[in-house]
Amino acid sequence: MAPVRTMRAAFYTPGDNKAVLKDTPIPTPTSKQVLLKLAAAGVCHSDVYFLSDDVLDPRTYVMGHENVGYAVEWGSEVTGIVKGQLYAVWDAIPCARAVPGFPPFSESIGLGENGGYAEYLVVAASELVPVPKGLAPEVAVVSADSLITVYNALHNVAELRPGTTKRVLIYGVGGLGHQAVQLGLLLAYYHHLRRLSHAQNSPRSRVSSVRHTDSWSLELDITT
Repeated sequence: MAPVRTMRAAFYTPGDNKAVLKDTPIPTPTSKQVLLKLAAAGVCHSDVYFLSDDVLDPRTYVMGHENVGYAVEWGSEVTGIVKGQLYAVWDAIPCARAVPGFPPFSESIGLGENGGYAEYLVVAASELVPVPKGLAPEVAVVSADSLITVYNALHNVAELRPGTTKRVLIYGVGGLGHQAVQLGLLLAYYHHLRRLSHAQNSPRSRVSSVRHTDSWSLELDITT
C-alpha cells in the first residue's frame, strides 16, 4: 500500500481563535476536479471574523478563499487544463447551500469546504481562470475576491464603463478602496486614450501601453 502523502494546512477549529496548523492528507482530485499546488493565498477580513467570537461555526476546515496555484494533476473528465499553468480560483457560487444564519457563500472554498491555507487544494475545473503570463501570484490572488468585489461596485453598481466621464466617490481607501481607486482610474483613462488616439494624424498611431507609476496614477506610452 502506497504511503499517504501529507501537507501542512491551517484549519479553522470550533472554539479556537487562531488557525490551527497541522498535517493532513494531500487531497486527490475526483473526475471533474483539479489539484493545485498553491502559489499564493490572500487573507480576507472574513477570515478574521470567523476566528473571532462573533461567529460560532461548528465545522472544521482549511481556511483561505482567495487562492491561486499551479495545476499538477486532474481527474479523467477534465479537459483544457495545462500542467504547470497558474490558475486563479473563482468560487463565487450564488446557489451554494448556506448554514442557518450564515451568508450563501458559507459552503464554498475556505468557508466550510477546505481552502487554500495549505500546500495543495482541489477545486472543480470549472472554477479555474488562467492567470496571464507575467502576473505574479501575490498580485493575481487579489482577483479571486477583493478585486471582484471592487469591480462589481464600479461596474454594476456605479455603472462605470471604459471611457467613462462619470464621477464617483470612493469612500475609504483601505484594502478594497485602493483597488477601487486604481480600477476607476483605469476606466477613466480609456476615455483619454481614445481622445489621444483620435488626435494623432497618423493612422498607425496607437497607445502602446498603460502602466502604474504609483498607487494613484497611470502612465501612458503613445507611439506613432
